[in-house]
Amino acid sequence: MLNLKQRLKQATILIPSALLIWMAAYSPNAYAVIDISQVPLIVSNSAKPNVIFTYDDSGSMSLSYIPDGICDYYNLNAATSSEVNKNYYNPNVNYKPGINYVTTQPFAYSSFTSASTNGYSTSAGSTNLQTNYRADWDLNNISRYIKKPDGNGGLTDCSNGVRRISDPDGYGSGNRTAYYHVYDGTGSVTDNNNYTINRYPGGGVPWPGATSKTYFDLNLVGTGACTVAHDTNNACFSTDQRTNVAAWYTFYRARTLLAKSAASLSFAGISEGEIFLAYQRLNSCNSLGGSSSSSC
Repeated sequence: MLNLKQRLKQATILIPSALLIWMAAYSPNAYAVIDISQVPLIVSNSAKPNVIFTYDDSGSMSLSYIPDGICDYYNLNAATSSEVNKNYYNPNVNYKPGINYVTTQPFAYSSFTSASTNGYSTSAGSTNLQTNYRADWDLNNISRYIKKPDGNGGLTDCSNGVRRISDPDGYGSGNRTAYYHVYDGTGSVTDNNNYTINRYPGGGVPWPGATSKTYFDLNLVGTGACTVAHDTNNACFSTDQRTNVAAWYTFYRARTLLAKSAASLSFAGISEGEIFLAYQRLNSCNSLGGSSSSSC
């Protein structure tokens, strides 16, 4: 048997040898780099996000203007200027059709001469934006809208090219073409003289031929022939502008259409199964109790 002195001597020989073997086995060339998680261990990656989508279905959603503070501007050029009415057509925005929830694909673009009045309703009618356009103020009240005057020579004051007319049928007897106003950035937004008007020239109400230098015609077809211009402020645009106007009219011209389009485009990028989604109509659903109602 080995005595204590012999055991200690043997250990001093074996320990360094074992250490060298261990170091060789765990050298940088012998194992892969450890991928340290950047997420705390207490956080689980398996739980899906819970999202509550609340849709405002109150009566104000039928309105065609934003913000609420301009509710009395319906008889002003400001009502049809995106600088003031944030819901009106803005030529600097590319309006995309909303998403069809059945096909999960974007709806088709509307035609300028046959634009759907509601891109989310299969029973909605259509409007020829070249000859029969009206600028809505409230979709649920046909006596509240903005439009150019009738085609029987009723326009006598160029500074009031857009005004409210309460025709019983909501249209009047004259043809109208799509248009928008541009605020010149000077003076009060409620002064009609501080706006220029852009419109499609292929039909609609004739404009006075001499007096105002603040009005000019917009050629949305892109032919370069602004033949109905009344002064030197002609503006010729491409056909894309006409398509853009139709997309705005069909999918964005009222608050309810704007909200539906924005929501559908936002959720379109999320794959099925990525989130848990609860739905609530703000005006008709007061709780989220798992009701089978279409409101919750």
